[in-house]
Amino acid sequence: MRFFVLLGVAVIILAAALALCHIGGLGAKPQLNISCGVVIDAGHGGADPGAISTISGAHEDDMNLRVAEALETELESRGILVFMTRSDGEAVGATKQDDMAFRREFTNSSGAAAFVSIHMNSFPDNPSVWGPQVFYDENSASSRAFAAIIQDKLNAITGGARQISADDLYVLREAPMPAVLIECGFITNADEEALLHDEEYIQSFVCAVADALEAFFG
Repeated sequence: MRFFVLLGVAVIILAAALALCHIGGLGAKPQLNISCGVVIDAGHGGADPGAISTISGAHEDDMNLRVAEALETELESRGILVFMTRSDGEAVGATKQDDMAFRREFTNSSGAAAFVSIHMNSFPDNPSVWGPQVFYDENSASSRAFAAIIQDKLNAITGGARQISADDLYVLREAPMPAVLIECGFITNADEEALLHDEEYIQSFVCAVADALEAFFG
């Protein structure tokens, strides 16, 4: 029941926001520009914690939400409209299928200019592996270009050398706008996990993402 209530409320709110992006009269195709806003998707949630740190026991879903909220605050401080797929620790669907359906409907109804999904990476077999990485759908040239700008900005602030990568991920494949999934770092690497709990580092991280958004739509 909570899933359908959330979905109904989200559609009403997002329909109103979508009207702001219609330029040229009723029925005009919305122009994708930064004024249309950004969907921020904090991955996992509720009974689905995502990866669990082998170092601190921290859950990925909690870390995703913290970074997503910091990005929301940063974008709003720049006058950019933000749509959050979730804003608390609860699941957005009773099942994984419901969860994915909600994220898809929420995103597709938003009329937003871009979609950014926040995740944490994990590789227990090699705890020395580190660095943020940005993923995009291989069938979207605009998403690839968007991902490349974000990756460059993140590599500049972290000293990382990872490159963008195409992946067949549902949330990216189903998004009708430029869409990326950011693996913010490895929670199986002690140094990087510590940074991903640090407020100053998170702020520099989300500023880089916000800068990339403005550069892409500039």
